[in-house]
Amino acid sequence: MKNIIIYFFLFSSGILQAQDEINWDGKYKLQISDFKSASTQIGNVKVYSLFNSCGPEFSFYMSNMEFMFTKNFNSKVNCKFKKNSSALVAPDSAIAMDLLAFAQYQFDLSELCARKFRKKISKQK
Repeated sequence: MKNIIIYFFLFSSGILQAQDEINWDGKYKLQISDFKSASTQIGNVKVYSLFNSCGPEFSFYMSNMEFMFTKNFNSKVNCKFKKNSSALVAPDSAIAMDLLAFAQYQFDLSELCARKFRKKISKQK
């Protein structure tokens, strides 16, 4: 029974973590509702700022033999947008939409960096 409870908590924490991130796919466009940080605010402010928590990630775990026979690391490099740590502050909705377009540009640029990293890994392997 104790093991079942432990597995349940591990599984549920993995699901909650996955809901916090958006993987880049070229089709999804960021929305204001994706900025879920507590500091996100639109209206009643005189400043505007954007903290876009996105970028390429590279992680793998494999044995030496598996590493020697792996030719393609593309699945190990991802570009993710983290909702809970991204914040948008704007005095009105027009500026918020401009900041949102800039955030989408940053997200697309991060995917471009991830692609270049994949290409470099492929050449140097």
